[in-house]
Amino acid sequence: ETFNFDNLIDIEIMAKLLIGKSLDDGITPRGYRFMNKLNLPEGDVSKIVRTFSSLENIFSAPAEKFDALLKSGDGKTLKEEINHLRDQILSGKFND
Repeated sequence: ETFNFDNLIDIEIMAKLLIGKSLDDGITPRGYRFMNKLNLPEGDVSKIVRTFSSLENIFSAPAEKFDALLKSGDGKTLKEEINHLRDQILSGKFND
């Protein structure tokens, strides 16, 4: 679709142009912002997000999956950090 002045008031067209999806389509957080709050190298964050595809999948992944992805091999510690950060955010105790 081409963009013109009239499209500025059509929120559906704006959504398709900006995010490539309809507003009716669900938007699922992938996990980049969350994972960047942990002390991980950017490459590891990207690898985790690409592998698990969504924040929900990251939350539900067992520590062994992180062991397989990371060179440090410390998936258990990472899983604990993820759970701790998630709990802090959900309880409102996390400040950016």
